[in-house]
Amino acid sequence: MKRMDPLAQVALTVVAFVVLATQLELPAHAAPFEGRWRAVVEVRDGARKAIPKAVKMIVEFAAGGAFRQTVKMGRHTSPPEVGEWKVKRGKLIVKSGPSKGRRTTKVFGYRVKGGRLTLTMQLGKEKVVLHLRRP
Repeated sequence: MKRMDPLAQVALTVVAFVVLATQLELPAHAAPFEGRWRAVVEVRDGARKAIPKAVKMIVEFAAGGAFRQTVKMGRHTSPPEVGEWKVKRGKLIVKSGPSKGRRTTKVFGYRVKGGRLTLTMQLGKEKVVLHLRRP
């Protein structure tokens, strides 16, 4: 049996690691979107709508997997939605709600590019895309 070149062994090991890592959960501290984001645009079934400046929807992905979302409209602030998040098999999974007993799970596709975060999800037959930027 012919011995494998050491460089080829390293390359094979890296490829195996990448294949395995994409199938496992990504630790919350390793996500490129960790931190605070403000929603700026919403797209529903292709219809693009800017979120008014008076509405401040802030989403926070904290290290360790803590999640918090607040919405402020003028002087009115809704109760925050809190919970946890993780990345599994390339999808962002957020389990949150106004209280621990009322949490729901949402699954998002995500992309971080040029200082912007794009979240995509399916709500029934409707595709919803949310564009966020750093506040």
